[in-house]
Amino acid sequence: MIISRALAVNMALAFGGCFASAQSRDLPPNTIDCTAFTKLPNGNWHVGARTSFNFGNTKQILQNQDIRPHFLFIRAFDFYEVLERKCGGQK
Repeated sequence: MIISRALAVNMALAFGGCFASAQSRDLPPNTIDCTAFTKLPNGNWHVGARTSFNFGNTKQILQNQDIRPHFLFIRAFDFYEVLERKCGGQK
C-alpha cells in the first residue's frame, strides 16, 4: 500500500509538472483577433462569424463553434488555454 501510494504521488507530480510547463511556455507568433471570440457564461469561448488566423506557421479557420478545454489543439497547445492567455483579460 505504501509503495503504490508513493508511486501515485510521484506520477501526479510528474504529470502535473509536464502540464504546467506546457501551459507556461510562450505562445508562437499569431494573428488571433480576440474580438472574434466571446467568453460564454459557462466559461467556454465561442466564435460566431468565420475567422481565420495564423498560429505559428499553422493557418486556422473557425466558424460558429464553441471552444471548451481540451477540445482543439493547435501545435500542441490547447486552444482554450491560448484564448484564456491571449484574450481572457479583454472585455
